[in-house]
Amino acid sequence: MKTILYMAITINGFVAGENDDTSWVSKESWESYLKTIKSMDAVIIGRNTYEIMPQDEFQQNCIYVVLTHNAPEKTKVSNVIFTDKSPKAIFDLLNEKDCQRVCVSGGGQTNAQFLKENLIDEICVDVESYILGRGIPLFKQNDINQRLKLLDVNKLSDNTIQLHYEIQRI
Repeated sequence: MKTILYMAITINGFVAGENDDTSWVSKESWESYLKTIKSMDAVIIGRNTYEIMPQDEFQQNCIYVVLTHNAPEKTKVSNVIFTDKSPKAIFDLLNEKDCQRVCVSGGGQTNAQFLKENLIDEICVDVESYILGRGIPLFKQNDINQRLKLLDVNKLSDNTIQLHYEIQRI
């Protein structure tokens, strides 16, 4: 299974501001993210991302795993699994469903957990020309030290670049 962590971040490394604000994310970054998930068998997202994604953006041939402790009674689409299981348990489930390409788009804690358990193969970040004073970091503080290999740099717009890294196993 190949797993890509995909996030939009501010220049100082936040994925969201206070109160989960992502209004600073560019249209180009959002379009790039949607293009990426169209090629995935599964997408692991947080509850807030699930809530803000338009229903017509959910791909029918993709499983959406929503990380939450409070599953809603009604889902937007039928191919959604709500869970509070560990990253390893989620991957076991996705392996059973023969998923080959997985995208993780969580918050700082989720991203750190998947990285710490060596479940991420590549990291793709869209760096927005924005600075937030407070918010949710790309990776919540932890004891992870990880070397990366830069694979590609793309300019998405005049103000947004995309950095694509491969995880170097230590």
